[in-house]
Amino acid sequence: MNFVRYHVVHAKIVILYMIVLWPLLMLSNYLGKQAGLHLAALAVKILIGVWLVASLWMSYQTSKRIVFKNMTLKKATVASFCDARPYLAFLPMVRRFFKARGKDGDTGDGQDI
Repeated sequence: MNFVRYHVVHAKIVILYMIVLWPLLMLSNYLGKQAGLHLAALAVKILIGVWLVASLWMSYQTSKRIVFKNMTLKKATVASFCDARPYLAFLPMVRRFFKARGKDGDTGDGQDI
């Protein structure tokens, strides 16, 4: 039963993430027809490709958490973004946005108990 539920949830999340592609496809088509904006159209097409890969990975991770760990959509999406963080840190241009966080210092006064 979880197998069927997993695939239904995964399909719904894929459709949810793919809604963003419609405006991007229209923008790419519009920019491709304009004189001198072919590089902008190429940039949008690259963004579409990256979005396809990222959204399929995110939908897979999110649907696993919803079905097998009984999380809500919001919690599962946030957890999927947290899992994506180490992967994004390895990309050269994106690395600077994912610096290591400092540990919270313990003052030792016992107020946290």
